[in-house]
Amino acid sequence: MQRKFRYLVAALMLLALLLTGCPVTTSPYYNESRIRDILNYMERAFNEHDIDAMMRYIHPEYLHDGMNRWQVRELWLDRMAEFLLLDFENVQVVIDDEDAYVSFTMKLMKEYETVYSNEPSAHGDCSYFIYDHGDWSVYGNQYYFK
Repeated sequence: MQRKFRYLVAALMLLALLLTGCPVTTSPYYNESRIRDILNYMERAFNEHDIDAMMRYIHPEYLHDGMNRWQVRELWLDRMAEFLLLDFENVQVVIDDEDAYVSFTMKLMKEYETVYSNEPSAHGDCSYFIYDHGDWSVYGNQYYFK
């Protein structure tokens, strides 16, 4: 009886080890949904003019056309100073393993004007994601020059 119990405990420990070693999820649906959620959170943070909330989704090693994490913070602060609202429209997500490419129309609105830009071709600063440390974050295109 004691021998069977040992085998059962060993099997359960092995099963637990295997389950904890696997990523939480790798389903394409989850990954695309998570990236869309991040864009929605960033949109909401912009509309509330909360730069710190927006920066939660920017990877510490962010680099885009020579712009680092702190420079992209300044870019978004400038946008917040000029525009009242942000809307990401027509979002398309392409996932390649731990990288993702997101295209969308960025709509920046102020009282009497709306500016549209097709991303990533116009700016692209929110179009490149990486899966790192168990979650997706905006990573930039990792180019030192434009």
